[in-house]
Amino acid sequence: MQVPVETVRVPLKAVPMFSALSLDQLTEVARHSKIKKLHAGERLLTQGETGSEFYVVLAGSLSLTVDGKTLSTLKPGDHLGEMALLEDIPRQATADALEPSELLALDRHALLELLQSSDFSLGLLRGMARRLREFGEKAAR
Repeated sequence: MQVPVETVRVPLKAVPMFSALSLDQLTEVARHSKIKKLHAGERLLTQGETGSEFYVVLAGSLSLTVDGKTLSTLKPGDHLGEMALLEDIPRQATADALEPSELLALDRHALLELLQSSDFSLGLLRGMARRLREFGEKAAR
């Protein structure tokens, strides 16, 4: 399904990893992404399985569980699966749709294609550095 670029740039900008990207770069992320629709009760991710996609919740809600215990409820603007973009490791949680939901999906191959641009790579690194700095400041309190 074609990604409505104008409607996904704002949710993408809110993702710490993408927060330092320009509007043009966010547009490229959107163009390399796909829309994934889930029915209520449908599983998106299973803890322990490997994956290669990152998701931003655009509509609906998902339950995030670890070892069968509910960790949180993801709502529009929330994201999950960022580690799958960078490493081939097992998923840390299970995610199930609580209601009909729509997500923006970006896979590892698309990200690697985007990383061919040094400007994009620098923007991504800046966003990640900002996130680490914020985490360090919170830990110091």
